[in-house]
Amino acid sequence: MQNKWLFSPYRNIYMNLALEQVLAKRTAPGERVLLFWVSDPAVVFGRFQNPWAECHLERLDRSGVLPARRMSGGGTVYHDTGNLNYSVITERNTLDIEANLGIFIRVLRAGGITAARGPRRDLFLDNRKISGSAFQLHRDFAIHHGTLLVHTDLAQMQQLLGPALEISKSHGVASVPSSVANIGEVTGMADIRVWVSSITAGFERAWGRLSSFHPTELPAEDELATEASRFADWEWIFGQTPAFELAVPGVPEWVLGIERGRLVSGDTGRAGYKN
Repeated sequence: MQNKWLFSPYRNIYMNLALEQVLAKRTAPGERVLLFWVSDPAVVFGRFQNPWAECHLERLDRSGVLPARRMSGGGTVYHDTGNLNYSVITERNTLDIEANLGIFIRVLRAGGITAARGPRRDLFLDNRKISGSAFQLHRDFAIHHGTLLVHTDLAQMQQLLGPALEISKSHGVASVPSSVANIGEVTGMADIRVWVSSITAGFERAWGRLSSFHPTELPAEDELATEASRFADWEWIFGQTPAFELAVPGVPEWVLGIERGRLVSGDTGRAGYKN
């Protein structure tokens, strides 16, 4: 079995999501990949979530923070350069979520963090979330990816996440809010690269030797750019939103029906939408 690891050279959220997908599709039978990536500020929704219910889109726009929708389920997360993202890519039938979490717990313990597994396969320190998880199950591969808060701007996160509009009814999956903490502030180790080295060593102890990707093995820029353009497209980010109803501020009897991110009804009384 061949095991590889890579620290993404990109900071753009769409390029990193594209890189993850391209590497997953290329993963050969018996191969396992550990991918790390850091993105400039972005808010990333789960595959089945409603952006209008999950964050303040106007604040994102004013702040230059990119909205993105990933392929996996789960809740909305804030990314910035203090957030270490990881992707564990395997064949679907060899996905072992508990083993992956166990590796992270041991690495964190060695770094001075006594982490506990949360109810949604996330990691907590003293009832504060330090890492979340989400999963993509494909016929040919599986991705267990997540975030590790190292020195993220938690004030910015708080400003951007949470509903800005009154959603009266939605088919989208809602995030479960949690108190959060940066492990860099707890341990004094805020260097992302130090944690990358520690986690890579932890997976190497569990998996066996990990070899780094040679530059010639990386996807071509044009291939990644094509995939990234799909992640950046309005139809993917907003048009994939499950149907919902939106109350008009100050006019409680007026309800707007929204489907695929577009207004479909706006009469007084119950707007309704297709199930």
